[in-house]
Amino acid sequence: MSEVLNIFLYLILFVVLFSFPFQANFLNTFFNFRNNTLNYFDACSINVVFFIFFSLFFSFINIDLKILFKIHIVLAICFFIYNNRKFKLDNYISINFLIFCLLTISIFFFIGQNLKLEWDGVNHWLEKVLVFYNGNEIQELSKVKIHSYYPHLGSYIWAYFWKNSIIEYEYFGRLFQVYFYILSIFCCINILNLKKQSQRKRLFSNIRKQKIQIHLMIKITQMIPKQKYLWEYF
Repeated sequence: MSEVLNIFLYLILFVVLFSFPFQANFLNTFFNFRNNTLNYFDACSINVVFFIFFSLFFSFINIDLKILFKIHIVLAICFFIYNNRKFKLDNYISINFLIFCLLTISIFFFIGQNLKLEWDGVNHWLEKVLVFYNGNEIQELSKVKIHSYYPHLGSYIWAYFWKNSIIEYEYFGRLFQVYFYILSIFCCINILNLKKQSQRKRLFSNIRKQKIQIHLMIKITQMIPKQKYLWEYF
């Protein structure tokens, strides 16, 4: 029961963490986008990218993952409360958001039931994860037996969320990849919707232009005086 509860808590945790530091309204205003071009999922994806960049930076500094997480969660909660001080239920209870949560939590439970790591995860990445999980410095990666030259960022993020889960189960560190994957799908859907809207606008604008052209031609023909043909004189 505690494991199920922790899975739900991790979904809430991701929603809060990656609502920081940017909100969709701020981004639309900053970039001067009209008609709310960027939505909740776009803002979260930008926040995830910021988190990844900061994770890359902190991975080179030997800072305790728990301390780093506490700073992160405090800042995220403060920004979340500040940005939602005028709380509107409609901002979160929407069809897209509910589908997003349902898909994400379903895959979370699937991973929780299927704990097996494939050969690539065990032999290439898990040893790097343990370096960061145990609080060792990045120089220790050179002592990894297999492919020590492989990039370490994914392993660092894996260790970050594994170390800071309440029950500290390994697979909780991998839930971030699921969240980011589903989030990227919803961002792509938003881009496709924007393209469809722009295509519709172009189509309607072309139709309007054609109507104006036809209307002008009719007016011009009405203004031209009628000419008598030759046979009309006989």
